[in-house]
Amino acid sequence: MVEKFLQNNFQLIEILKKNELGKTALIFDKKNRRLCIFKNISSNSVELYRKLKSLENEHIPKIFHIFETFIIEEFIEGQNLAEVLEKEKISEEKIFDWILQLCACLKILHDNKIIHRDIKPSNIILRGEKIFLIDFGIAREIKNISESDTEWLGTRGYAPPEQFGFSQTDCRSDIYALGVTLKLLQPKSERLQKIIRKATNFNPVDRFQSVDEILNELQEKNFFLRFKTFFLPPKKIEQKKLDELLQKNLSDFKIILPSVEDYRFRAKKYSLEKKLKYPDDYQYIYDTEVEADVAGMISFDENIYSQLDEYIAQVLEMYQAEQLKNFLAYDVSENNFYYKINSEIEKRIEKIFDNFSVPLPPALKEFSCTPDEIIFDAKKYVPQVRNELENLAQNKSLHYQIYILTQKTARRTADKKFAFHIDKAVDALFGDIIWAVGIFSETSDELREDIQNSIRQNYLEKFRRALNEKATEIKNFLLKK
Repeated sequence: MVEKFLQNNFQLIEILKKNELGKTALIFDKKNRRLCIFKNISSNSVELYRKLKSLENEHIPKIFHIFETFIIEEFIEGQNLAEVLEKEKISEEKIFDWILQLCACLKILHDNKIIHRDIKPSNIILRGEKIFLIDFGIAREIKNISESDTEWLGTRGYAPPEQFGFSQTDCRSDIYALGVTLKLLQPKSERLQKIIRKATNFNPVDRFQSVDEILNELQEKNFFLRFKTFFLPPKKIEQKKLDELLQKNLSDFKIILPSVEDYRFRAKKYSLEKKLKYPDDYQYIYDTEVEADVAGMISFDENIYSQLDEYIAQVLEMYQAEQLKNFLAYDVSENNFYYKINSEIEKRIEKIFDNFSVPLPPALKEFSCTPDEIIFDAKKYVPQVRNELENLAQNKSLHYQIYILTQKTARRTADKKFAFHIDKAVDALFGDIIWAVGIFSETSDELREDIQNSIRQNYLEKFRRALNEKATEIKNFLLKK
């Protein structure tokens, strides 16, 4: 029943990792048209995830389905903090904002007696200016039943001493990991340095006893930021100048439709060998090599060549799955067509605010618009891809059956006994299928036209509407100043 539910409602995109519990995978929800995460869990974690599902916490992934051995949760698009730290130096204002958001997230968890136990940069995702805490694989409910944890879990360097058997973990364990993460951001503020020192104290008794205490420290600082932002007299904003800036930067923005280079499928080597039903290579023994070759060609035709269209369709569907991952999601990558457009709009929004020297609220900067649907009929292209393969064979003066003839047949130890062997022929055939698909996806005018038409129908109108809404939102905010 569960397998049928998964098969009917979800499409596997990519296996992200495997561990002793099973796998974590990126999947596509066909009904709701969204990317999700499939994750195997232990039976001990089911109640924890039910509790997480019931929470109203905007900083953790939503949980859509819970079963005894796995969950399906929201896929959070964005960069993890570890990646961001490798690329840029973080401003004091951003550090302050991020730590406030993390504390708000942890307060809800801790108030509900849940501790994460693996807070670290790679488990913190940035989507625009918003922070998300992911991966509750080793989280636990706080239960005062033992002096120390039965399992030593967590990432060394971030996990506190008590998490490795010194005593029972509680909310102060998350506070320790939060302090280590904050230290990696390298804040200059003495106030934040003080928070780091206290949060990472070896003895839990000497740390902050709750995130409320950290929030009290931060809110004192926040008062001065708010005082500076809202009580100093701002420059007067002229509506005429604002209208001109919005017209120039947003209203007149033109989208250049993507070429095949913008929308290229990722080059990956796929294997369908497990789906093929090979004959038993050594079951049939022949007196001569010619007889073995003839039998091999017949078997090849019956088992492989006659099903070639089906195999080509399967390969195209695999490439389509990659396309779903790249272009239905807001993939944070310079190679993503929609990310580039949305990033350009966010830069233009910053320019508008720079003209008036008004602080930019994070929510107003964010602009994310992706198509509702980009789906191609894979089978439509089967005849064309097959034609590519036929042309390839002719250009090389080959037919697929020649693959059999060019392979050395497997010999038995007895004289004049021969067997056919088609594995290498099948490998060569599917190598060519993938090669042909790659060439086709890069050069086909029809494919490019399909992509552009789909974008016109499912993206441009939505984009223009989103842009107008954003322009109105910016105008209303600035004119109130």
